[in-house]
Amino acid sequence: MAQGNSYSEMIREISRAYYNRSLTLDEYRSERKWILDAVDSEYNGIEIRGLNTAPGEPDKTNSMTTVFYGPTDTQPNFRK
Repeated sequence: MAQGNSYSEMIREISRAYYNRSLTLDEYRSERKWILDAVDSEYNGIEIRGLNTAPGEPDKTNSMTTVFYGPTDTQPNFRK
């Protein structure tokens, strides 16, 4: 990733790389987590354990869960 990019640009860049299959899912998740932790630390003042680790080095203590939603799961329920 190029230095000096905004966090938004960094997220877009890794999203494009993942979409074009130049990043694996694990690499994408690791880099996204690093960026989001940096945002949380900088803007919310929350200290993130292991934030100084470079992107591409996943945190082995963090498990990730994927949740899939159907297209109607976000629709309101209009039952009376």
